Amino acid sequence: MDKDDSELIQALEPSFEKFEGRSPWLYLDSLGHLTIGIGHLVHKKGASRADLETGVSALFPYGIIQIRTHPDLARNYWSACQAVATGRQKNSPAEAVRNRTLNAAVAKLDDLGLGALRSRIDPVSGLLSPVSDEGATPGVWGYDLPDTDASASNLAVMVEEAGAIEKLPFGWKIPIVYFKCFNSFQLADRAIDQLLEDDIAAKIKEVKGQGTFKDFDKFPVPAQVAVIDLAFQYGAAGLAGKTDFASAVKNAGWGLAAAACPTGVAQAERTKFRVDHLKQAEALAKPSAQKPSATAPKFPGR
Repeated sequence: MDKDDSELIQALEPSFEKFEGRSPWLYLDSLGHLTIGIGHLVHKKGASRADLETGVSALFPYGIIQIRTHPDLARNYWSACQAVATGRQKNSPAEAVRNRTLNAAVAKLDDLGLGALRSRIDPVSGLLSPVSDEGATPGVWGYDLPDTDASASNLAVMVEEAGAIEKLPFGWKIPIVYFKCFNSFQLADRAIDQLLEDDIAAKIKEVKGQGTFKDFDKFPVPAQVAVIDLAFQYGAAGLAGKTDFASAVKNAGWGLAAAACPTGVAQAERTKFRVDHLKQAEALAKPSAQKPSATAPKFPGR
């Protein structure tokens, strides 16, 4: 029976959200892979259409919400974007970037010639087709409908949108919010959390099945955190292929593993997080350098 990894999963969740971000809508990561939630890979760049359909359909059991809009909310949001673009409104740097990129995203619809999306978002007014949804919950554009079923029509529309999103520009400088208005579906909040837990659990199982990491359950917890975080970037087999790192891990040489920690395209802060955890594992694995002190002699009182 597998060891219960619930505590490790809970230990990993905050760092994953910190480094991956949290997005209810589909977006492209810095390498152009279609992603959603907290770093969940939906479709690898260049993979087949069949893989795209499989990746999208796998999301529906978690809770997909379809988005509709309230015209006034959409109009106000678009006006704010236009005001920032023309310098009529002062915002913090983060808000300015958010609004400029949303503005650019809507304008990009014409460049791409995406008819289905252009019929839903007017690139001039910024309005989405209004739908009256009494009792619905306010959401990204106005209303979140109840969970959407995985019917053939819903799947087809979401796959079409996903394919269109994959044509958009990507890179470190393009924030997740850029992709918001290209989506008419999103993950429910509870679904994002469950999807992350399942992704981490699957990655732990994959790592344990890789011979190099067969003693994973015996690793100090900080080393487990670092190895799983790395495995999300490289895969268990790919990480095992990093020979210096893999050899150090196999021999529980956590200091050597920290020195050989792969970097790849990970941001510097994330690499530091991994290295720091491997150094913590080294400290935990070392026997105490100090011997227990002898009991202090007792002196008779005067």
